[in-house]
Amino acid sequence: MAHTPVFDPTRNTLSNAISPYLQSHADNPVHWQEWSPEACAYAREHNRILFVSVGYSTCHWCHVMASEAFSDASVAAFLNEHFVSIKVDREERPDIDSYMMNFMLATRGQGGWPLNVFLSSAQRPFFAMTYAPVDDRAGMPGFQSILARVLGFYRDKESEIGSFDPRATPGTLLPNTGGTLTDLADRTAAPFDFDTPIRAMSSRFDAAHAGFGPGPRFPPHATLLWLLYSRDILAHLDSSAQETAEAADAMTQRILDVMQQRGLHDHLGGGFFRYCVDEAWTIPHFEKMLYDQAMLLWAYAAAARLYGRDDYARTAHGIATCLNRDFHEDGLYISALDADTDHEEGATYLWTRDEIQEALQDDEWHAFSRAYELPADGNFEGRIHLLRSGGEDGTPGVREAERRLHEIRSRRVQPAADRKHITHWNALAGIGLAYAGRYLDTPAYVEQAVSIADAIARRHYQGGELAHASIGGATSAAAGFLDDYASFALLLTVLEETHPRFTPLRRDVLADMSGFAEGSAWYASRQADFRPVPAETYDQPIPSSVSMADFALARAATLDGVLCDEGATGSPLAEDFRNLSALLRAGLWHIIETPDTPGGATGPLAAVYVRAPEQRHCFAGQCRTGPPSETLPVV
Repeated sequence: MAHTPVFDPTRNTLSNAISPYLQSHADNPVHWQEWSPEACAYAREHNRILFVSVGYSTCHWCHVMASEAFSDASVAAFLNEHFVSIKVDREERPDIDSYMMNFMLATRGQGGWPLNVFLSSAQRPFFAMTYAPVDDRAGMPGFQSILARVLGFYRDKESEIGSFDPRATPGTLLPNTGGTLTDLADRTAAPFDFDTPIRAMSSRFDAAHAGFGPGPRFPPHATLLWLLYSRDILAHLDSSAQETAEAADAMTQRILDVMQQRGLHDHLGGGFFRYCVDEAWTIPHFEKMLYDQAMLLWAYAAAARLYGRDDYARTAHGIATCLNRDFHEDGLYISALDADTDHEEGATYLWTRDEIQEALQDDEWHAFSRAYELPADGNFEGRIHLLRSGGEDGTPGVREAERRLHEIRSRRVQPAADRKHITHWNALAGIGLAYAGRYLDTPAYVEQAVSIADAIARRHYQGGELAHASIGGATSAAAGFLDDYASFALLLTVLEETHPRFTPLRRDVLADMSGFAEGSAWYASRQADFRPVPAETYDQPIPSSVSMADFALARAATLDGVLCDEGATGSPLAEDFRNLSALLRAGLWHIIETPDTPGGATGPLAAVYVRAPEQRHCFAGQCRTGPPSETLPVV
């Protein structure tokens, strides 16, 4: 059943919302409303300013502003008298979040959450801000003062407020009209320049701190996948690319090593936090997001296969354990775990040295203290966030100590969870599990991916419309977005290699996805209650909807026996998932025709398995008969 927002300007209506983030604001004295046509119509009728505050459940400063300004009686009274106040969960309405963030970036040069935007009654934004305290503080205007200035400006200058249209150029649609797979033997692979993007990445790579440029460290999911698949492809091309391959190896393994050794990784529970606040990957922002687990499971599983490293395989299995223990609920995966526990960031995960020593046997303590950095005075507000030192990593004594400490930690108060089931992020989790199952020879992961696809189809996909999210059996008011259709279609293309029953569903989803295209342009959203939002092409922190749509279409064409037209490449470090798709369009993925179901940790990483009566393997414009393990072409 689809959720219908309740509108009542005389009270806070968020107790009726399905979003945990919105419900967390239900006790504020502000008369919060959900975004709805009724709320917007009321603002127009009464010429009220729309105050739209966007956040999400694991946002630390969103919680701070909720407990300060939005809980203040005088602030609430002023908002209730002069504004229509609307709370938006950015994970539930990415279209509204994208539009408001583009406005803030255009007018302020930077953004963040909570994302607070003031719009005219005609929905024209004119001022944006993030966190502010209630009262003026140290030269910083308080929220109370800001509201008075905004109201005064609106009364004096309303007629001068212009419209705002994001300048984002929609991503373009690439057709697949290049003939059939039977033409592969006669088609020369499109030349592909690996050297230029890898050199560009190397020039920006800080090897000492394992990152690209300064600032906080986010896991570069799309970049890692592009490097891993490019390295696999280079291994099957001529040896003149050896220097390029070595540069890719150096960056890829350095980042993967540091991420799994230092503070981004939850060493006891598996999985990864969202980002580290410092260049050295020491202290994370302690929230855990489903999409990070999905993308890093894919990356570490691929790296384990490519480099034959057991530590990468252990990390990948740890992510899968975290997913199934902490995120799995009612057949799908919840969206996030909070950074805070009882309003204290990271409290669940932190230790003192004495706590660790008291919890362990003597031999466990000696092994653990050699494997981990355990400074007596801590490394985060007097306590210890665990970092591996590299000594005795993965030995039985260390693993037993980790198991014992995790058992103790699990009895502590745990972070709050956002229990939304987001279609897009669940599809990414399915893709990560499907590839991990293949690369790590763990069929159970593939079957979990199958279960995800079945659950999305059963609960979220009705009458050709794909719901964006659900919780407790209710789907969100917003219909699906291009992200949802593209990621679900991509998951189905991966699964139909092993489970052909998904082919008809994949074709239906792609047909419905075409509704987001206008000519050759993609739109991220076409919600009835909001303006169309152009689809962006930036692939960080997760693949853009355009990149996923293009990859799904290219893979689907291959599975249907149609050659893909060559696609344009994007900018390194910005459009790397698009470049992953470009490799397939350039003929540099291995097309393995087989009557058998692919399985096990054999064959190349960059492969699409196509059902055919006889075995044939095509790569880089060459085709040979027989199984791929015997006929890998080297050009």
